[in-house]
Amino acid sequence: MTIRVGLSALVVTIAAATALLLVVRTPLLPIPGIPPPVYVLWSNGMDGPPTLVPERFARDAVGIVSCESGGDSEVVGPAGELGRLQIHPIHFPGMKRLRLDPAYEPDRVRYAVLLWTAQGWEPWSCNSALKENR
Repeated sequence: MTIRVGLSALVVTIAAATALLLVVRTPLLPIPGIPPPVYVLWSNGMDGPPTLVPERFARDAVGIVSCESGGDSEVVGPAGELGRLQIHPIHFPGMKRLRLDPAYEPDRVRYAVLLWTAQGWEPWSCNSALKENR
């Protein structure tokens, strides 16, 4: 379902899966021939407010979440991984340096975006499922 509000300022998309995605197109500085950046609000359900993430991250993250945790933010993996995106405890000191709380799902999503920006999906054990679907 898509709802347009104003002059292409906002587009809402609902994705069936483990997350509700609100797609926000921001034409603040339109550059001819370059599409505006697209971000989505990643629903954290009852675990906190939505988190703004890049659309490219959200597109694949829905599959990662499905594989890693089945969409359950309370899942704790065998090595102590937390949340829907199963952030490994090896990353907790880095999260704390950034003042992000490993126990808080929106902060885990924020850190996952930083990790994804730096390393792609390599840190996630379910990254092979993404490669097979491409």
